[in-house]
Amino acid sequence: MAVTTAHHERLRSLEPYEFELFIAELWSRRGWETEASQQSVDKGIDVIATRSTPFREKQVIQAKRYDEGNNVGSRDIQQYSSLRHQEQDADTVVVVTTSGFTRQAQELAGDLNVKLLDGDSLSRLIDEVGAVDLVDTYVGPMNVSQTEPVDSTPTEKPTTFEEDEMSTDEAVVAVLQLLLILGVVGYVLFEVATIFFL
Repeated sequence: MAVTTAHHERLRSLEPYEFELFIAELWSRRGWETEASQQSVDKGIDVIATRSTPFREKQVIQAKRYDEGNNVGSRDIQQYSSLRHQEQDADTVVVVTTSGFTRQAQELAGDLNVKLLDGDSLSRLIDEVGAVDLVDTYVGPMNVSQTEPVDSTPTEKPTTFEEDEMSTDEAVVAVLQLLLILGVVGYVLFEVATIFFL
């Protein structure tokens, strides 16, 4: 038996807006510049995260602090996928939950290029980033009795979030953006050359 810390279970005690602030700080620890939307005017976008390394990227994040068993469904994913159109230059929509996603939501997210981070994956990310102290700041220190032994036998593959890997669609968009920039630069150089040499 392995011992696991289910940080996402502890985070369920937060108010929804506190959870949004937590997610913004967690992304900041991962090297992103973040802005949590004000509670009254978020237009569905809870956190905007940007970074310029290794390339310019902007994510709009929907943070759902749900109880166990209250999974995010496909209707929600369809609604959240449109968030990228509400924020200029948004590349990716990310949905983070303390619960899980229905199978239909996972399939639709793949089709709509929405990244999903379920409760178990969130807990692993917190450990990877070394952000247990951030959880403690928001929720309070964990008692030893809150760490429970869990059977380490692998079951169904959980939803994962790999932020450093580009999907094929994202890679195609990045290449097209680069080609567009090179085309514009080439055109401007051509025009300048014709002015000076004619």
